[in-house]
Amino acid sequence: MRTEKEESGMEHCPVCEKSVERTETPMDCALCGKRASPGRVCAEGHFVCDDCARLRDTLLAHATREGADRRNPVAILAGLMDEPDIPMHDPVHHILAPAALLAAYHRSGGAVNLSRGMTEVVRRGRRVPGGTCGFWGACGAAIGAGIFMSVITGTSPYSDSTWGLCNLATARCLEVMGALGGPRCCKRTSFLTVHTTALFVEEHLGVTMSLPEAIRCGHSSRNGECIKERCPFFGD
Repeated sequence: MRTEKEESGMEHCPVCEKSVERTETPMDCALCGKRASPGRVCAEGHFVCDDCARLRDTLLAHATREGADRRNPVAILAGLMDEPDIPMHDPVHHILAPAALLAAYHRSGGAVNLSRGMTEVVRRGRRVPGGTCGFWGACGAAIGAGIFMSVITGTSPYSDSTWGLCNLATARCLEVMGALGGPRCCKRTSFLTVHTTALFVEEHLGVTMSLPEAIRCGHSSRNGECIKERCPFFGD
């Protein structure tokens, strides 16, 4: 019989990599920032709630899966979207897009620590709320492109050249999204983000990820606001 810790797949702290123990005590999650219970905590006091632990496990499972599409961020993203607990629209897409890019970048020879990078993708993406596309004028998936670029380049608010690169990646995604118009669609904007950012990475960092000749969404029937033929990915 497997223990709960083994079922989660998280045996070490994603922040400091020390061993973790199960706790029922409500604590502030080091990844999403919310006070939650139950979860796992390490000797350094880093607590990770079950929701974040499961999400990180899923992302890493897809990132390390073998197959012909392992260098293709669009295929990785599509696989993540097909997970049964991923809604049609949800802030989790602010994490899925950069996670797919991180996985494909790593598999394409990009220099990045996959485990630590995925932890940062979850931690930062969790803090981007839903509805930013309409309320802030900045889609969370596009912000995810900036998160991805920041993680792989080690960029901070005090960085020089890479600071601009991260913002340019987000801007390029937003420009493509804005040209298509609304209403919102987390699938459409996530596909746009990974495709646009993969080309951006090849242009600026020289790492080539694999991209399909065409992208087909397959989620139109789930989306009451689908723009159908206006969407470049429309069609099952």
